[in-house]
Amino acid sequence: MRASRPSSADPIEVLTAAQRPDLWERSRSLFETVWPEYNMHGNHTGKYFGTLYPKHARLQVLLYDASRDSIVGRGRTIPFRWDGTLEDLPAGIDAPGLRAIDDPEPPTALSALAAEVAEDQQGSGLSGLIITSMTAVARGAGLAPLVAPVRPSWKDRYPLTPARPRDLQRATAAYNVGELPRRVIPTPVCPM
Repeated sequence: MRASRPSSADPIEVLTAAQRPDLWERSRSLFETVWPEYNMHGNHTGKYFGTLYPKHARLQVLLYDASRDSIVGRGRTIPFRWDGTLEDLPAGIDAPGLRAIDDPEPPTALSALAAEVAEDQQGSGLSGLIITSMTAVARGAGLAPLVAPVRPSWKDRYPLTPARPRDLQRATAAYNVGELPRRVIPTPVCPM
């Protein structure tokens, strides 16, 4: 699939790791610096992040700028079983990942784990294209909805500060987009 980056007319190819395993291999070290330090020390992430490729290669998304021979974004997801109720919604990023590897039943939904944008491309609107692409992959695999666990704003600046319950209400971001847009339209940023 082709899409245009919001701030440019340069086409971006949206691919899966199954379609371009060579690009997936190249992407492995490209996004290490986009993660806050505290994210590098999770208790369980190694257990399920290690299953994403090659087992779930068709569900991993790459944004590729062929004109620069550059991977500008990556979306990592994991399929898991969810009955669609708030009570069964896994809390946090580890819960769907652990459920995915521990539950013998077939998955029914897809969890976004990471929407990573190359540092030199941040702020250009590519994160929205990654989420839209993950949604298309979920639908194509019969795993709608896409669920996205999110962390509080500025968590990277204050990693040891506990979140108040009202700040971390369990919520589901279910993206219901059937396919990728032909062209991504820029959204103005509102200054605070």
